[in-house]
Amino acid sequence: MRKVAGYLVGATAFLAAATGTVSYSETAAVRVSVPTQREVAQTTILGSPSSVDLPTTTLTVQVTDSKTGIASPAAIPTFAAGAIVFTGYSACTQQCGGGEFMIPTGTTVATLAGIGYVTLAEADFPMPGTSKPIPIRAKVAGPTGNTGAGTVVFMPSNHSMGVTNPKPITGGAIRHTQVISAADMETLTGALAGDLLTRGAAELKSRAGGMGYALTALPDIAPSADHRVGDEVATFTVTITVTMNAIAFSDTRVRTMIVSALQSRLPPSLVLSPASVHTSYYVEGIKPDGSVVIAGTGVGFVMPSISVQTMRERLARLTTGEARDELTRLAPGSTVYIRTTPANMPWLPVLPSRITLTVEPLA
Repeated sequence: MRKVAGYLVGATAFLAAATGTVSYSETAAVRVSVPTQREVAQTTILGSPSSVDLPTTTLTVQVTDSKTGIASPAAIPTFAAGAIVFTGYSACTQQCGGGEFMIPTGTTVATLAGIGYVTLAEADFPMPGTSKPIPIRAKVAGPTGNTGAGTVVFMPSNHSMGVTNPKPITGGAIRHTQVISAADMETLTGALAGDLLTRGAAELKSRAGGMGYALTALPDIAPSADHRVGDEVATFTVTITVTMNAIAFSDTRVRTMIVSALQSRLPPSLVLSPASVHTSYYVEGIKPDGSVVIAGTGVGFVMPSISVQTMRERLARLTTGEARDELTRLAPGSTVYIRTTPANMPWLPVLPSRITLTVEPLA
């Protein structure tokens, strides 16, 4: 009786193992690396304030600031000035018929050294005779125009006239000061505008609150200054106001729509490989009323669609060789890796829940 009972216990254990009712220690890890192919989809997305698929909203940002700059050092030459008198000789009496003689404004006189001056008023005087003092100014600014009394003696245009300067010609100098140059104004304006554009973009991004957005036009930059180029001042201040108008929309929604367009191109037998999809877009058209036209591109890798739950049920009870054949038949070109516990167990567990199946793109 004891021997018969032992046979019955052994048979029961064998049947239990065969049916999987007690084989809870058996597991299998199956990894399938399936080949992929590149897929590209391009789509056009329309958005507007009233759109259900892609609603938009209008944003306006305005930033203002002032900045003070330093004018460039400058050396400004001043003109030497003084007075001369003309003398008409008696020989001109016969030539001119007597009476008044007039020398026009802008007449050139000079020293024997060639330093030139121009008259700043007309000279009317009788012939023969001497004019009243006539103001003159050096033709070239700077200290070279200074000269002593009695040195202005040459009048090229009329040799019948005499000219002299009773007193020295003075005032020619180089004055050191500061003057706003075009470069000063452009540098300060450019730096302030660049700073405000950066601040405006940051404010626009903050106002968008994570949404995508596009400017409706180039930023409006309105500068003003308290002085102009050429003004003789030590410092000057520039004030700029930058205004940005944009249309905002959901970046997440746009990218989801691009992925959907990519997925819609695939037959049921293919799926997008996880984490392989790349989306990009740009705003192709925009209107002040908040309407946008977005051109999107989706790029991804597709692979055979394998239902993990269904495949686990089909693999249960198969030998490792049969399981490998089944997977490569479903996804030709795949690489299959199977690890069983206990090690070297020639079949997969009876229970599908004891099989771990991972499907991944082939590297």
